[in-house]
Amino acid sequence: LPAGYLEAYQIDKMKVVRHVRSEWGANWKVGVEAFYESYHLHAVHPETRGVMGDLNVQYDLYPNGASRMIVPLGQPSPRMHDQQTVNEGLQIMLQDAGVDSTAFAGTAADVRSAIQRGKRERSARLGLGYERFEDGQLSDSWATGIFPNVQIGCHPEAIFLMRFLPHETDPERFYYDTMTLLLPVEDPDYRPPGWMGLPDGTDVSGSVRPATEHYSIEQDANLGMVLEQDSTLLPVVQRGMRSRGFKGQLWGEQEQRLRHFHVELERRLGEA
Repeated sequence: LPAGYLEAYQIDKMKVVRHVRSEWGANWKVGVEAFYESYHLHAVHPETRGVMGDLNVQYDLYPNGASRMIVPLGQPSPRMHDQQTVNEGLQIMLQDAGVDSTAFAGTAADVRSAIQRGKRERSARLGLGYERFEDGQLSDSWATGIFPNVQIGCHPEAIFLMRFLPHETDPERFYYDTMTLLLPVEDPDYRPPGWMGLPDGTDVSGSVRPATEHYSIEQDANLGMVLEQDSTLLPVVQRGMRSRGFKGQLWGEQEQRLRHFHVELERRLGEA
């Protein structure tokens, strides 16, 4: 991977504030695939259309199965007819960045850059050293895939680390292992983005490493609306793969990370 961009997040200084291991009804590779593209967002997560540029995503492929996608946040999807209104989701993102959304005079097209400026101003005030970040790193999700089964959603304040672990007996189940890590900063203006979905009352001080929460396939893991939508969809995808009409994947341009993943998987299996 290109030198420097991951180091800028200072993950080694972050503290785990939540760790959840939940059981999902699909093969672990189906889990990886679900988080390697933005192709499904408009259909599976329609609520995200007001705050995510799902058609403006940059996909990058690297040797040995590694990959990245940069998803613009703080802007409406190009699928949205209304590109002007600062909707509720954008207002929340402004507030998270320290911008007074009630006094914001711009349109939806101005929100992403306002988030970047707000975080730079916060950095200058608190001495956070955000000059190490590009503008896009302050507003967007730089999701980095480490082959075969890890993805890191990178943000200056926090990262969301996912591992897709095979089930010990059932190939049509896997464990979705997620950790939220925060960079500890003692200031009331500094907080993790609200959309990361930390439950109310979560200790974000980082002073104590929380116990891992375990959930069976029948239980609600309290992962938030978007991840619950994914956990509902994946068993349907798994069943669909058993259809007599399914002859194998046909990858679209927005699914190039999935194709890259499977090419590397086949290469390594061929060497086994």
